[in-house]
Amino acid sequence: MPRFRTIIASAAAALALATAAPALAVGTVTMANGGQNFTASGPSAYWHYDQGQGYCGHYATWCSPANAQWTYVNHAYGDVNSATWRNPYAVSAPEFASAFIPARNATATAHYTLRYNYGSYWSRDVDQRPFYDQWVRINATGLAMLDTVMLGDQSWYGTASDKVAFDEIKIEN
Repeated sequence: MPRFRTIIASAAAALALATAAPALAVGTVTMANGGQNFTASGPSAYWHYDQGQGYCGHYATWCSPANAQWTYVNHAYGDVNSATWRNPYAVSAPEFASAFIPARNATATAHYTLRYNYGSYWSRDVDQRPFYDQWVRINATGLAMLDTVMLGDQSWYGTASDKVAFDEIKIEN
């Protein structure tokens, strides 16, 4: 009889495990500028590209395109050029976004906006000048269902000759 109870207990445990809610995904997704999860908007004449620069250009041979892209700062209200990275794996666990700031043509204070939790927004200005080929954390606290990172060329800081760099975005949970 004890062996029969062990089999029933093991079967019940297996059934409970099989029908439990799936565990939250844990991992990292890196979205390349110019990749399938990236959309650039604005006049193409204002977009500039540095071949061999940025995260994909210097460090990650698996991603493409192997360039960083940039545009000049716009001091008028609203963006002329902007970009959106869409996270294909947004989960309900706290997620953190980081931007890769390339060594060249990143001289502006850039305004990043994160969309999370089905329509809430969180923003942060990041001075790109002090960073040289580095990942910079955008949000200090985790955001659930972080599905979109947006960056535009509008900035009230610096001069019109400053440049906003648009490179890879990494989301971790």
